[in-house]
Amino acid sequence: MYFNENFKPIHIDVTKSQQLLDCELRSIPIETNAALEGAILQCELRNAIAKGKSLNALGNDGIGLEFYKSE
Repeated sequence: MYFNENFKPIHIDVTKSQQLLDCELRSIPIETNAALEGAILQCELRNAIAKGKSLNALGNDGIGLEFYKSE
């Protein structure tokens, strides 16, 4: 139920996506790009932070993952 509420299926042109993977297509189809450019959900962000390994290199912002995990 959680995934059904938060992760709706996206409809893309499978043929164009396969062409892209096969290097026959030089750009990402508009509908695929729109799906990739969608907003990041708060639950996705929390899951990514929770799965991250502590005491690794700092990010581009100079802040370690421990800062985000400490909240």
